[in-house]
Amino acid sequence: MTDSILNTIKKKIGISEDDTCFDEDVLTEINTACSFLSQLGVTSFDNFTVCDSSNTWDECISDRAKLADIKTYIYIYTKLNFDPPTNSFLVQLLKDQLKECEWRINVAVDP
Repeated sequence: MTDSILNTIKKKIGISEDDTCFDEDVLTEINTACSFLSQLGVTSFDNFTVCDSSNTWDECISDRAKLADIKTYIYIYTKLNFDPPTNSFLVQLLKDQLKECEWRINVAVDP
């Protein structure tokens, strides 16, 4: 898999790959989520920074079993902090999903 981390997350939050207006803001949230993943024990994110669309998922994680949870975690974190829903029920749903992702990732790295 050589998908761009930035472009994957931009697509999931509804930003066109060609639209670079918000890249700096999205990158900030992605890198914060990566920092949190490192704190959760996902060692491949230790000292890893997404700088632009050239950074790929292969660069930071080789464990395919954890990849879906990690992508979901980074997406939800970015969505909540960059473009949160206006509906409070949806915000709470995303927060609950984020907590579940954290729990699952924690269990996966420290069974």
